[in-house]
Amino acid sequence: MRASSAANSVRILPTNKVYRQLFDAQVQLSDAYNRVRDNQLSEPINIVTHPDATPLVRNIRPHESQKRQWISSLPYNNDSSINPVAIFFQDEQKRRQTEEEQELETIKREVFNLPDNMNGHGQTENDVNSKVNVTERLEAKRQIKFKQLWDEFLEKIAELNQNLLKELEGITRECNMYYEQGNKDIDKELQTMIYQKVCYRS
Repeated sequence: MRASSAANSVRILPTNKVYRQLFDAQVQLSDAYNRVRDNQLSEPINIVTHPDATPLVRNIRPHESQKRQWISSLPYNNDSSINPVAIFFQDEQKRRQTEEEQELETIKREVFNLPDNMNGHGQTENDVNSKVNVTERLEAKRQIKFKQLWDEFLEKIAELNQNLLKELEGITRECNMYYEQGNKDIDKELQTMIYQKVCYRS
């Protein structure tokens, strides 16, 4: 029986080209996902606070006068250009986005540089090492990124601990002052009572 002319012709991909098609599809999917996510996050962050609310940031260490004004003012300004919380969030978002884009570009280059022929015949030692090292490079980069995030986490904890120690030292000094003043007041009252008792007996 003769096949219908309307049937689509079947195109058989070469065996050695299939893996590149899969990688290309994965890269296209990642690019589409990043574009959709960027569109969703393109709107500016608007932090709504109540006029009588407490400030969102208690560590008053900004160097710019506008940031200090935003923290100390009531009601708080929601302008993202001077809001330190929004500025930190946006900077962190840009940094992570840049790292992800760089990692994606590196993966693209490594995948596109792979040879079309997957057979071991006719390959040089550099070609074999290049294919073997792709996974190792990605794993090493993830380890480096994890170490950087861990170091940043420990640094922030150390900074918080340092600030807490300073606050505790200040509170301890105030408590010692109150304690010394209380001892002086008690000694003064005891002297007054003794003097009154002596005067009463005399």
